[in-house]
Amino acid sequence: MTLQIVDLTEELIDEALDVFYESNLIHCAGAPDYFRPIPKEESRPYIEWIVKTPHTFGLAALADGKVAGIVFAAEEEKPDNLFAYQKYYKIYDIAVSEAFRGQHIGQALNEAVKERARANNIANIELEVFCFNQGATAFYHKLGYREVSTIMSLKV
Repeated sequence: MTLQIVDLTEELIDEALDVFYESNLIHCAGAPDYFRPIPKEESRPYIEWIVKTPHTFGLAALADGKVAGIVFAAEEEKPDNLFAYQKYYKIYDIAVSEAFRGQHIGQALNEAVKERARANNIANIELEVFCFNQGATAFYHKLGYREVSTIMSLKV
């Protein structure tokens, strides 16, 4: 398998939608009271926003030319100087198609985000992982991520 990490472009959105949809179904199964299953095409505006907005970016992992994984992220900035860093990358979504899991594609996507961060003098990357997703949590720990906060939700 030949693996290539490329910037997500409009030409790759259809295939990226497939991977994102798979991820959505996993989230719906793991937290059905928090996520709702939506038709794949309803995520198109979100992915187009990632591709077109200056402070956001998407990367696609191409396995033999097919989108096997995606990462969507943005450069964000903390509004005060309380934190050790002001600017950081926030990973919104990272997903690998089930057919390609176990082939280090998620690791390659993470490395590509780290390289971009270094090139842009970004010292920190953050992401959110949902409690039910213990496999993802273990994966992020393996990559060197650590817990620094807990996001809590209250349905009213």
